[in-house]
Amino acid sequence: MNQKVDWKEVVELYDRYKSGRKVAEDLNISWTQVYRILRKCGVETQNPFSKGTPNQESEADEELQQILTGELLGDGYLTIYNNCKNACFRHASKHREYSEYLLEKFKIYDPHILSRSVGKNKYFHLTTKSNTYLTKIYNQWYNLDGKKEKIIPEDIELTPLVIYHWWVGDGGFNNTKNGQSFANIHTEGFRKKYVDLLVEKLSEIGFESSLIREPRMKNKEFGYYIKINQNDLYKFITMMENNLKCFEYKFIIDFERYKNRSIYRHRFSDFNNGILKGNKKESHKFNHYISNKNRIINIDHIISSKTKFFSQKGLDQISKYYEEYKFLHN
Repeated sequence: MNQKVDWKEVVELYDRYKSGRKVAEDLNISWTQVYRILRKCGVETQNPFSKGTPNQESEADEELQQILTGELLGDGYLTIYNNCKNACFRHASKHREYSEYLLEKFKIYDPHILSRSVGKNKYFHLTTKSNTYLTKIYNQWYNLDGKKEKIIPEDIELTPLVIYHWWVGDGGFNNTKNGQSFANIHTEGFRKKYVDLLVEKLSEIGFESSLIREPRMKNKEFGYYIKINQNDLYKFITMMENNLKCFEYKFIIDFERYKNRSIYRHRFSDFNNGILKGNKKESHKFNHYISNKNRIINIDHIISSKTKFFSQKGLDQISKYYEEYKFLHN
């Protein structure tokens, strides 16, 4: 900031608020400039990254622990700044909605968000205050033979909430040349032995996956990402619950792009078994209808169809489960 600032006003506001960030907001300057002025004026301040006394510990509840685990697998990280004894959590996203969601989830650590523009893109940087509990987690995740390298704890547990935060950070769909679809999770920044651990943990909860080597990575210890088995794709995506509009695209399998018909049949297996409930005649009609279409069918088409391809009972059953099986929409 190059604007002129009344140092006396900065000191008076800090004496009133006891918060450098609040002073920065009132004067429309950076909080770093506020603390620089306060130091030059000899004003004793609290470290902006601290929370309460240095030994005060605010332990995360079960939900926040899972969120933190998922974020550390993805785009989030813990760090200890110079002159700080404890760690704070940091995260950057181009989605304001997600940053504000994390702001609420990490509220016990008094987080704040700063927006920064990089070219035409705007990013939202979330930083919490430091805490001894976060330091304890930091020591579990950043310790490789005494070096501060990010690792994955052996006792990590992959719950749906953990995987959700991991997926929205580093996951995405991939379409191969032969039309097959896969869910990929980028783990290139971890050593291979830790990615192997994640593959093992995914297998334990019913998701088969494999490692793919990124050929552009020169260091053979790194550069591996995870590919979820095609047959587990639908089950993997629907296991997670997403309520954020900014990530809707990460939970829509675009079957128009994927020409492998086995995906269609796999996707509709639960629908078929759930709706037609052992009615072999209707079930056979349904499977025949699905497997002979070159595109995803729309449930509205089935319901509004005047054809006698399905019995009225079959159509009634499909209509009954309309809300439950919204995934049938194009």
